[in-house]
Amino acid sequence: MVITYLTDVVSFREHINAEAPQHGFLFGDEEGPWKTERQTKVFIRETSLRLGFRMTTQDYRHIATAIDRKFIRPNHDREDEDYTEDEDEPNDAMACHGSRVANAVYGRDMDQLDRLSARSITVFRKISYRWQRWLGLVPRLSREEDGIDEDEFVEEANTTRDRVHEKMKGLFGRDYKFHSKEQEEGVMAVLDGISPLMIVLPTGGGKTLMIQLPALLDRDELTTVVVTPLVALGDQLVERMVELNIDCVKWNRVWTRKAKVVVVVAETTLTMDFRCFLAGLDRSKELSRVVFDEAHKLVTDVSYRPKLMEMKSIALSVQQVFLSATFPPSMKAEFEEMQVTPGLIEIRTRTNRPKFRYEVRHVEEAEAEAVAWVKSKVNGGGDGKALLFCTSKQRCDRLSEQLCCGKYYSTAKDKTADLKKWEGGESRVLMATGALGAGVDVSKVMDVIHVEKPWTYKDFSQESGRGGRGNETVRSVCFIESWELVRGGEDKTLDGMTLYEYLSTKGCRRRPGSRFLDGQDQEITCEDIDGERCDNCRAEYLKTPDGKRRLWREERVKGENKRRKTYDERVLAVRQDVQNCIYKEMYVEQMLDRLQGNCPVCWLYEGWSGSDHTFEDCEVLTSLLGMGYGDVRKGMKYWDKFGCCYDCSRPCDWCEDFTSQRKCGFKDVIVPAVLAAFVSQDTRWLKCIEAVERHDFKDVGEFVKWMCGRRRVLGKNSTNGFGVFINLIDERSE
Repeated sequence: MVITYLTDVVSFREHINAEAPQHGFLFGDEEGPWKTERQTKVFIRETSLRLGFRMTTQDYRHIATAIDRKFIRPNHDREDEDYTEDEDEPNDAMACHGSRVANAVYGRDMDQLDRLSARSITVFRKISYRWQRWLGLVPRLSREEDGIDEDEFVEEANTTRDRVHEKMKGLFGRDYKFHSKEQEEGVMAVLDGISPLMIVLPTGGGKTLMIQLPALLDRDELTTVVVTPLVALGDQLVERMVELNIDCVKWNRVWTRKAKVVVVVAETTLTMDFRCFLAGLDRSKELSRVVFDEAHKLVTDVSYRPKLMEMKSIALSVQQVFLSATFPPSMKAEFEEMQVTPGLIEIRTRTNRPKFRYEVRHVEEAEAEAVAWVKSKVNGGGDGKALLFCTSKQRCDRLSEQLCCGKYYSTAKDKTADLKKWEGGESRVLMATGALGAGVDVSKVMDVIHVEKPWTYKDFSQESGRGGRGNETVRSVCFIESWELVRGGEDKTLDGMTLYEYLSTKGCRRRPGSRFLDGQDQEITCEDIDGERCDNCRAEYLKTPDGKRRLWREERVKGENKRRKTYDERVLAVRQDVQNCIYKEMYVEQMLDRLQGNCPVCWLYEGWSGSDHTFEDCEVLTSLLGMGYGDVRKGMKYWDKFGCCYDCSRPCDWCEDFTSQRKCGFKDVIVPAVLAAFVSQDTRWLKCIEAVERHDFKDVGEFVKWMCGRRRVLGKNSTNGFGVFINLIDERSE
């Protein structure tokens, strides 16, 4: 063909047009042959237009080699004994590469082992069949026979619904129940293979069960592929699958394997590696379905994630399931057009959240007001978590620093670690952008705060829906500056007008959201669903007699709770004080016992190493006092006869001889140590005296008189001197 082109077509072109470019390139011009970039661009345009799918130059190389092997080569069906992969066949040489490169690189299935070519697999299959025949075994069924539905062999009574209920009992106990009839209907529709199928359930309505239960009921070799728009959502989905003992992996190009559920981030599905992996599953009839989680983002996020437009190219002969909590009826036509899913079947229920308390605050400084609110409300007590949303990374960084909390956005360095700490309860507050706005399931999120106007009402609904996953009551608060409200009124899309109405309405805040997300005929108010009242409904209710009585009761309960909290805190403080006193008593008694055979004066000055002698044999204190220790003892007079033992100076309750009115056999090490601290004039020891009472003593006599004075120490009647001695023990141990 090329020779004919060069000898006939080019010559004829030059004959009829002398000014025609003088070159012989099949794909080129006067500047030379096309570069790969231009050829790829033309390939994509023409194949998309004429074949209905996108093909690059690299794709063509693989496809051309595969066609050549299958249909062109005259010996493509030769027997394995004549085959060797070391040959360089003319077909491969013509393509400008050797047979080794052709077999190793081009026209290969991604699910084949390394260093095995497609022809190798065919040869090995023939050998396997021969072994099976020789052993008298039945060879594997053909591809067509492989698709037999195993349910045909199950007893007739064991219907799909029976299997669902049995599996639900095994997962959640005999008392299980579906969140709603729509959730049960959605599970049955997935298992019945209905496609394309859109299931719309509210946040916390159990959308994940649409993935889990069918995967558990599928045959062992079948795989469910789940496409998620967010990395964090994918990671958490894998964790939740593993918790139910479902074999689940997150796909990556470096390493992957087949599993019951394979989770992949949206943009990754467009890579050649994943497409080949997916095609391999489909070709071997091991692909059960493809599920798109948070499917509304295939429409809402295309403006800044243009690759999502290409998701429609996942066109396989398997079931397609779309899941969302924010898929308004008005989006259906646009979704069907963008994803080429005509006849999309919907199962939906109301997306209202009765336990959400919606509130909007119009403020001058949104950041300052939000920070103050979080510190007073969230950090003031309780065990609930708070999640704050903003639209910019810079503001996220700034607020994270002010609140001393973690942050989560696409390029945050420690986003995974911060998210884990917040999920585990190590941190109660987390700052985030819309990167955490969908699907993440964390319990005890009781406050969701928007520090500025969300991008759209769908974004607001998704982000606020991160709260209440454990059926908690949630405060959803928006801090909006006046200029944001003015600018918000300029958005004339249905989504934008809904958000503006929500932020500015004087009526029930549930009205615009329910009308937008569920349909014009599904508008509701707080009163209609007997739910938590929004700020506007609450303000109106409190004007009524019933509202005033309820407010009085709430204030009364709040006061009782506050007093109870104060009481509980005091009980805890008293309990800790008692425990500390007991530990302290035990330690002081151990020190007193140890000092019985040592000199307390030298222990104070030099530590244990210099105190290995008795006080009676030491002259250090006598030299410092300028008088005998016995003379000092004679002048001592305790103010309270029940304050301490006269002989050992310990509190009366500690000295069993004193309480039994026997002569005390315990040596006094307390008074010598305290006197040594006073006469040393060492600031280290004088501080121990001042910690009991600041006093300027004229001489030793005045100090001794004060030392014998009454004082409560460790909850017991004792003396000033004993209080000083405890301080000396603490200081000496340091």
